[in-house]
Amino acid sequence: MSAFAFLLFCAQACLIQ
Repeated sequence: MSAFAFLLFCAQACLIQ
């Protein structure tokens, strides 16, 4: 997994929590 994809995934997780 690329760092960019990881950042996008983290952003989504933070927004939906």
